[in-house]
Amino acid sequence: MSRIVKRSASQMVKAGRSRRDAPLPQFVRPQLSQPVEKPPSGPQWLHEIKLDGYRMAARIDNGRVQLLTRTGLDWTAKYPGAIAALAGIRPRARRSDDGRSVGTLSELMGSTPMGQPKPVILVVEDDELLRLHAAGLLEENGFGVVEAENADAALKLLETRDDVRLLFTDIQMPGSCNGMELARQVHARWPRILLVITSGQIKPAEAEIPDHGHFIGKPYRAKDLLGEVNDMMGKA
Repeated sequence: MSRIVKRSASQMVKAGRSRRDAPLPQFVRPQLSQPVEKPPSGPQWLHEIKLDGYRMAARIDNGRVQLLTRTGLDWTAKYPGAIAALAGIRPRARRSDDGRSVGTLSELMGSTPMGQPKPVILVVEDDELLRLHAAGLLEENGFGVVEAENADAALKLLETRDDVRLLFTDIQMPGSCNGMELARQVHARWPRILLVITSGQIKPAEAEIPDHGHFIGKPYRAKDLLGEVNDMMGKA
């Protein structure tokens, strides 16, 4: 077996040398596990209970280091010690694991066909981890995502772009107004935007949510969020 491994490695090196380096992608989405209803059973499985970890990618290009979250947010400024340690690393090549040259991000990840842009969802949540979680779920299922940490930031963002199709907002947030008031303002100013509201503390009456919007309670499962979003999109 060791001879086979060595021969494969040698072949990969030769293959790599025969190809040109390509520009380093701005971001490569990591491979993520998917939620399931229950863990697998059987004697061949071992299970442990642990806190969920956080995954980031280090992008190093000509000595410039960036730390990117799984959804592509730049968290470089949050970890100066790690940046200093990573700055000394010099990647040997810009190729994928199988020796192929790395092309553009769309070539690596697949792109939306021309004329069929991804539906864009605005996620408004003051808890950064919850916001990243929701954004990741939506992006992994084919949606474009933009984020805001409160209603004020969300309204400013909506004033600069016209491609947002759905608002997914928490209710309890700091700022000049909460998520319910944000939903009302969004419906008044951009009536084409669909509304999905969430909260772990209160459950608004159906009549309180503007434009027949939907509500899901926290904590929500991936299928709950995606089900509501897909339902709203399908009826629009």
